[in-house]
Amino acid sequence: MHKLNTKELMISEFLNNAILWVLRGKVISKCPLSSKKMSLK
Repeated sequence: MHKLNTKELMISEFLNNAILWVLRGKVISKCPLSSKKMSLK
């Protein structure tokens, strides 16, 4: 089995989080009313 390095895991996790933040930002910009609900999660 190929074992990922901790560095690779951190980078992939960081990229995933960045993509989620970008998508969330787009949704919030489209729906300003739902931004309060999103921030609670």
